[in-house]
Amino acid sequence: MERGANRVGDRAGGAPPAVRISFRLTGVLLLLGPLLGLAGGWLNFKWLGLIGGAAAIMWRIAREGGDRPETGLSPREPWTAGAALIAAGLLLSIVFSPVPGLGVWVALREWTLVGLAFFVARHRPTAAEIRFVLGCLIVAMVVQATLALLQFALPAGWRPLLPLHLQAAAGRARMIGTIGNPEYLATWIAAGGAAAWVWAAALWRSGGARQTGLTLARLAGGGLVIMTAIYLSGGRGALLSAGGAMLPALPLAWRGPVARREGGRSRGGLAIATAAGAGVMLAGLWALIPADERGGTLPARLAEAVDPHSPSIRHRIGLLVVTSRMIVENPVLGTGPGRFTAGFSDTLARSAAEEEGIGFWALSDALSGTYVGEAHSDALQWWAEYGLAPALGLSLMLAAALAGVAGRLRAGTEGERPDWERPVLLAAWACLAAFGISLATSFPLHGPVRAGGFWVMLGLVSGACCREEMRRNTKQVRRNEVRRREE
Repeated sequence: MERGANRVGDRAGGAPPAVRISFRLTGVLLLLGPLLGLAGGWLNFKWLGLIGGAAAIMWRIAREGGDRPETGLSPREPWTAGAALIAAGLLLSIVFSPVPGLGVWVALREWTLVGLAFFVARHRPTAAEIRFVLGCLIVAMVVQATLALLQFALPAGWRPLLPLHLQAAAGRARMIGTIGNPEYLATWIAAGGAAAWVWAAALWRSGGARQTGLTLARLAGGGLVIMTAIYLSGGRGALLSAGGAMLPALPLAWRGPVARREGGRSRGGLAIATAAGAGVMLAGLWALIPADERGGTLPARLAEAVDPHSPSIRHRIGLLVVTSRMIVENPVLGTGPGRFTAGFSDTLARSAAEEEGIGFWALSDALSGTYVGEAHSDALQWWAEYGLAPALGLSLMLAAALAGVAGRLRAGTEGERPDWERPVLLAAWACLAAFGISLATSFPLHGPVRAGGFWVMLGLVSGACCREEMRRNTKQVRRNEVRRREE
């Protein structure tokens, strides 16, 4: 699998430098992390594997010299300030929590993952290292999407042969991979689908002296497998994440250097034909799905999303209202790490008691009999549970990373890097952007596989931003030296 990950972004327009051991370990962690627990309960080692792997990677980065003060991020960087806000805010939230000891494990988990992103960024990953780690992540997502498609399509008698399955009669409930839930799986693989298609589009547009169609086929095919799994599992949030990330990334990819085919024609026509073919394939797939299983697919669930009377929409609105009230009641320190469920239940009970009757939109009706462990929005839950400082820190880190690399890509410095580097940076940006969008619509930071992908990509993109800044500063220094010599 590692070899396949390394071949996902095959060499084009120059040979990438070697990948350091720390980044190889990071790629392997993302590649094998989803397979660490094939069942629930005590047999699920995903969190343990993620935290242990993060600690090993940070140790290795320190051994390789990534902790030297003259390298990596400056303390004045907004990204560094965001990490400090998260660390300090979690500590304050624990100290003033009604049950301080309860949140220690939760805070340690968050500190470790923020530390992983910080160490990765300070180690200044090269484009080749970003390519390797992102390739591992995409391969892991394609494997899970393929497994989910098998869970959906295999006859009932064959399903017990899969590593993990549910005894569901039909539909999307079976499409869980080894993640355990179709929604969790869809929102996770959406980031890989967006990255794969943006990567393929940028390579297609730029073309490399040694670029082959096989690389594009791997990327486009992997993205198609992922998007097919999202289509069948009805991942509305996944569609929003992938679409929202590709919307700004694809124009950036198309603004790169143009490669033309023999005869002088550009590749835009073939891209349009490919997109049309994918649409026809999905329409045909809809026609082949049995009628009793169409209710869980993406078209049916999108129609449900515009129906205010659907139980799903009422549930989401109820989560939003109660979580917002929790923030209003304790906006600075939150309920304390690990106390979101208790705080939500208490706020819900008081809110329901204040309502008159049990109307259609009444919280006591919309959320009756429901165990709520997550707010379906990490952006809101971090504020409600950890307090204002960690929520601001998370937003600052994400915004600084995305804005930094996007600014470098828009600057048009293609001549300063090999042909294969710009597509890699664009794909990493799209992957992180998809994860960022899912923070508002889902809770990726509360699952080990999804959280690991987010924090690693945040570190990689932030490190790429730092490297681009270093490249620009070095270029300016050289210009100043030339100017002084001329004077």
